[in-house]
Amino acid sequence: YRSRARTPLLLDEIRDVEEEGTTDHVRALGRIVSALRGRGLAILISDFFDPGGAIRGLGLLRSRGLEVGAVHVTDARDAELPTGTAVVAVDRETGERLALDVTPALQERVRRTWLARAQALERWCLSREIRYLHVDAQRGLWDALRDLLRPREGAFG
Repeated sequence: YRSRARTPLLLDEIRDVEEEGTTDHVRALGRIVSALRGRGLAILISDFFDPGGAIRGLGLLRSRGLEVGAVHVTDARDAELPTGTAVVAVDRETGERLALDVTPALQERVRRTWLARAQALERWCLSREIRYLHVDAQRGLWDALRDLLRPREGAFG
């Protein structure tokens, strides 16, 4: 979408996207990028859980000469496990199941890894002049969009 007048159409499309299947940024973005003419701004909104490499899609957009932004949507509840219980973790995209005994050490390791992953993505983006914005999935869409418009160091604006 290349004009503000088409923003309502974009928001309708985002709202109607259904969660399904395995994420493959390069495959999905390859189709879009091949149809683009000229330069512009491309914003990838994702949780960046791409088994093929979360940064490959951003790299593809950048390699086409686009100004690129990454909106990293996360939910802190994804890193919460009930300590002292046995759980079955299910990958939302692949359906893969993993039985776990949740110890305090495992809980802490999951939390640290989850935070480190987000920080690594942010550092990677900023080192390549890709704008980065971290958004909590529990926030409303309009609040996040307002953040996109607010000038901030190292983020959109």
